[in-house]
Amino acid sequence: MTDPIAVALITGLTLLAANVATNTANVYINRKNSKTLDHVETVAVATHVLTNSQLGVQILAKQQNLEVAAVFAHELAKLRGSPADVTAAAALDIRVEAAKKEYEEHQARQAQVDAQEKHGA
Repeated sequence: MTDPIAVALITGLTLLAANVATNTANVYINRKNSKTLDHVETVAVATHVLTNSQLGVQILAKQQNLEVAAVFAHELAKLRGSPADVTAAAALDIRVEAAKKEYEEHQARQAQVDAQEKHGA
């Protein structure tokens, strides 16, 4: 005959050991997933910073190119005196101002994002 108390004790210890093993495995998996998520977050932040930085560079380059084109357009308008050249130079001035505004707005938005990231928001 089998002692019911011994059977219950062995069954309980077996279940306890299985739970401990499962919990240990879950802790390992959670730590591994946490490290993976931390790495993904690090890469995402770095990619975001790089992308916004490059966008700022491109916007500034566009502004500078338009400024050079406007200077040449004004010089051409002075040399030739054509109303069409004067109109083209004035149109480039408007585009230069729009590019300056675009760059300033990008810088302001980026400063807000940087401040939020710095404060962990």
